[in-house]
Amino acid sequence: MKIFIPTKEELDKQIFHCLTQYQIERGTGAQKGTTMAAFEEVVSNLLIENGVQEEDIIIGSATVPGYFRPTKKWDLLIKKSSSKGNVLLGIIEFKSMLGSVGKNINNRVEEAVGSGYDFLKANEKLQLSTTYEIFSRPFVGYVYLMGQHEDNLKGGKLSQKYFDIDDSFISPDGIPSNYTKRLEILAQRLVESGLYSAASLILADSSSPLGYRNISEDLNFYSFIARLIGEIVPKYHTTN
Repeated sequence: MKIFIPTKEELDKQIFHCLTQYQIERGTGAQKGTTMAAFEEVVSNLLIENGVQEEDIIIGSATVPGYFRPTKKWDLLIKKSSSKGNVLLGIIEFKSMLGSVGKNINNRVEEAVGSGYDFLKANEKLQLSTTYEIFSRPFVGYVYLMGQHEDNLKGGKLSQKYFDIDDSFISPDGIPSNYTKRLEILAQRLVESGLYSAASLILADSSSPLGYRNISEDLNFYSFIARLIGEIVPKYHTTN
């Protein structure tokens, strides 16, 4: 089986298109549901190019059972029909933010952590990704686009009266890390904790020829795509 993964240059062009579509959607006043649709399409098309059937890629109504709640709707779901019913191969959350970071960042953190843990427990209980009595964890992905805004470099106030705050959230000069750094820490720890398989943090940047910049190698979109394709495609073609 031959797996296709685009080059970084090819993916850069697709990201540039996604950012253009993001700006168009934002310009029309869209706040949710469609702002990250172009990124969802990139992932869907790459999966199809690797032999995943279009009907096994669910976008928009990608609902899976929960543990602390009946169901949770993710942005994209990949499944495979087997002799015992549907097998869950992957789920992905796509998020974006432009401005008002200080008001929303804690909500996004709680949402990402809560959704990841809720799914982890639900999958352990319901065996959504089990094939042939073998429990195999699905790919769980998190993609975050941070729109270009002056608020990104602010850090707000960190108030903790009784205990010391994790040094990771304090910059070398002793002030709170800015929101960009805090989102980087979130993305890294979502993966380190085992709640997510991979995460990508994309920073829109009009000063870059690409229209964006990566904050670190382990969080770039290319690494995310490589991990996604590498995990899902082999399972898809060997699940019966």
